[in-house]
Amino acid sequence: MSISEDLAAVVTAANSLTQTVTDKISSIDQRVTQFQTDALNITNQVTTQLKRAKIGHNQFPQVAIRPTPQDDTGLLVQAAFDAGNKFVGVDWDNDGQDRHWNTMVNIPAGGTIYIAGPKCDRTTISGDVRTDRACFARGANLGTSVDGSPMIFRNLSPGGVDYPHNAYSKVYDETCLIQLNGNNLVLFGNGTYLFDQAGTLPNPYGNALVRVSSYIYDMPCWIGGGGYNCQFYMSGPLVNNDLACSKVDILFMHGSFIKLDSDGPALNVDKGFKRLLDKGVAGVTSSLLTKQPWEVTEIEAGYNDVDYAGANYNWYVYSRGIDTEANNPRFVSLLTWSHGGGITTVQLIGGSGEMSMAGLAQVAGKEYYLGTTYS
Repeated sequence: MSISEDLAAVVTAANSLTQTVTDKISSIDQRVTQFQTDALNITNQVTTQLKRAKIGHNQFPQVAIRPTPQDDTGLLVQAAFDAGNKFVGVDWDNDGQDRHWNTMVNIPAGGTIYIAGPKCDRTTISGDVRTDRACFARGANLGTSVDGSPMIFRNLSPGGVDYPHNAYSKVYDETCLIQLNGNNLVLFGNGTYLFDQAGTLPNPYGNALVRVSSYIYDMPCWIGGGGYNCQFYMSGPLVNNDLACSKVDILFMHGSFIKLDSDGPALNVDKGFKRLLDKGVAGVTSSLLTKQPWEVTEIEAGYNDVDYAGANYNWYVYSRGIDTEANNPRFVSLLTWSHGGGITTVQLIGGSGEMSMAGLAQVAGKEYYLGTTYS
């Protein structure tokens, strides 16, 4: 064999080896890619399950939020959940200025919120009593100090564009600030919390601070916490359960619950009686812009009716007590347009204060209540 033939054979063999190596590398790359795909799919499946599981208190992934007086705390909390956090802690220090929560937060399944406001009662931090609202003189430990920094919950999201909204309501207001979607935990610490619905109108899913969604099968939620320095000033129920097989446990080891008077700032966004006033609805006056739901009369509620007289007043009624407690907000409302069958349990070691326990059945001799209907 000539030198040329030898060289040609060597080149052919080298090319063959190169192709073999290339094929092997390609095969390895394909296997690596498939492995990465399989691993990612498994991870996504596991992560999806973890996201829906309740993780309890102070678990990861978590983030801490410290709102300033200028912040909308609701927007900050929603952004934290949207970023993938499962535990969102909210805390701040007393500086004599209020904190604000003006946007509803939809907590994803499995998510937890811990709202740990500072102690604002006068026994703890001294100072004169706040005089801007009459209710501040009431409550735990000599009331609320001017040096405290309560969290003011007030849904200021404008109403929808449709007017009238439907056959039942000219205006349909969202007043809830926290909505639970399954396996959620909401903890309140030793702060002062004020829930203000002045000037707003009701809806058939309850006008409560926290709402438990319907149809969250086998994903019970939990709300509570509190302490000797925990104070709530409430314009309406703490919780509404939309039922339809949804379950929520409410347990406060202590807390003071006071009803909110109609002496606060007027509603100034395009919703509620403000929209009715701007639309020129007969009978609506500016006095309704500060009125709390438990004080609205049947005639005033009727200003928002469309085809079904009494619909809006009916929704107000199920957020109040009955008989001698008709001027008190209910602690829990069970108003819904979903199917029935949900379960609510309540344990209040410190009592319900100025809130009505109507609609709940007390277990004999116990600070323990059950609620499964909206009657």
